[in-house]
Amino acid sequence: MKHQNQNENHNTKRFETVNPLGNQVICTEKTWIGHVIDGHPEMEGREELVISALKDPDVIFNSDASPKRNVYLPEQFI
Repeated sequence: MKHQNQNENHNTKRFETVNPLGNQVICTEKTWIGHVIDGHPEMEGREELVISALKDPDVIFNSDASPKRNVYLPEQFI
């Protein structure tokens, strides 16, 4: 039963927003920890910056890592 609760926690929604393309963006705990924090530890505790970049980015481009994924950046990271 403990294992199931851990999976449920990973699927918990961390935040949700809509990007300028009109797409709903949902970030789960699993994605936040496994992708964002593991790959970009400097973003820990900076969810509001990520949400802001998703909602009102200065640049959107296709990810080199995945053709189905876009990258959203504020001007400070360009």
